[in-house]
Amino acid sequence: MKEWIYLPIETKNRELHSRILLALNAVLENFNVVIASKNKLRKLIRYYPPGFVFFKDHASNKTKELMEEAISYSHKIILLDEESIVFHPDDIFKKIRVNIEATKLIDHAFFIGKEHKNVYERINVLKFLKDFTISGNPRFDMTTPLLRDTYKNEVLKLRKKYGRFILVNTHFAQANHLDGDRGFWSRFKKSDYANDLEVRKYLEDLSNERKELFENYCKDLIPNLSKEFKDFKIIIRTHPEENDSKYSLLARKFKNIIVIHKGSVHPWILASELLIHSGCTTGTEAYALDKISIFYNCFKLNYPGLSTYEVENKTQLFSLIKTIIKGNTKKANNDLKKLQKIINLSEDLLSFDSIIQALKKYKFKRKGIEINLSFQKELINNLVESVVYFFRNIKFLFYRKGMVKSGRKKFNGLNKKESIIIINALKKQLSIRKSIQIYNLGPDAILVKNK
Repeated sequence: MKEWIYLPIETKNRELHSRILLALNAVLENFNVVIASKNKLRKLIRYYPPGFVFFKDHASNKTKELMEEAISYSHKIILLDEESIVFHPDDIFKKIRVNIEATKLIDHAFFIGKEHKNVYERINVLKFLKDFTISGNPRFDMTTPLLRDTYKNEVLKLRKKYGRFILVNTHFAQANHLDGDRGFWSRFKKSDYANDLEVRKYLEDLSNERKELFENYCKDLIPNLSKEFKDFKIIIRTHPEENDSKYSLLARKFKNIIVIHKGSVHPWILASELLIHSGCTTGTEAYALDKISIFYNCFKLNYPGLSTYEVENKTQLFSLIKTIIKGNTKKANNDLKKLQKIINLSEDLLSFDSIIQALKKYKFKRKGIEINLSFQKELINNLVESVVYFFRNIKFLFYRKGMVKSGRKKFNGLNKKESIIIINALKKQLSIRKSIQIYNLGPDAILVKNK
């Protein structure tokens, strides 16, 4: 009998390709895989067969309760954390990223690299895990030469549409939250660590730093970048939890500025001349994709970033950009050894192989439960999905007026058609000929299985 895997998606643009990559290869190893929004997945696991329910974190009492609910339906708990590349100080990391009681419920944790595992040792949490593997992460599998060509058609389309462009990735949710000026802090007040003075001080300092940098990007960096490089498009790609309004004002003022948040960041990085970022994971992703990135750090903030150039003023930045455009600069590799500790990245053993092989040792006791996916059920799911998408798109028209909150920007639906496009591109790169079937499971969920 086939085992089942349940994969949540929170930020679709960031996660969809890697989720489908893991699903495709799991199906080849005789798994059925459900991919769904977090809310939809919580409902599905109540009546679908026992399997492996993946979690992105184990940080809160709410997550612990979700884990306990999954366990009550005989599921096993899997941790696959991809947010732990740029670490907070150890004591802060433990307070905001770890709930000890939730940790004890995890059947198997997959670490993104050696340093990720080392952090758990230093904060005395590793002992609470039942089992773990230093696997890497499918998100970074997608950056390897073997798989990055999956984006080849998208890259060509972007270059044809926008020509030569400089990509600016922003990361200012603390200062420019989609849910308003106090959006970040309203969420903080609901967290398990809201009353911790040390955490509050740390986040206040971080928020103030990000606010300063955000104001500089909007008032100084981006306008001058537009003027200095008039022959290039300046593509501003915003963080999923950011408000686009200030960037949109810049786009109205400067003809070569475009604000967009669409699809995976990887083809955008590959299609660009270079990436300018504000201190986030995309700098590391650019390195893995053999592209050059620059952190514009005009306030000399403490950024534990990896393999990215760092400049402190516009003169340095513009000079470096001109050198890069001429093709006279190689990607930064000053942190290469550290990078190899942070991210387990190898084409010899991709993370999805490590993850699937580790899961195969677990067995479930069942009484022959299976899901009947009839043609009629597929038809009903398609009709329901069409109606939901229609009303969702009407809501999305009001997005810039603040009527749609950050959840819709992070996850704007999941359907069979877009999933097939990705899975076919992956099959081509991996030379997979076996037929794979995708079913809609109502709005925001798909099932991937053997035909």
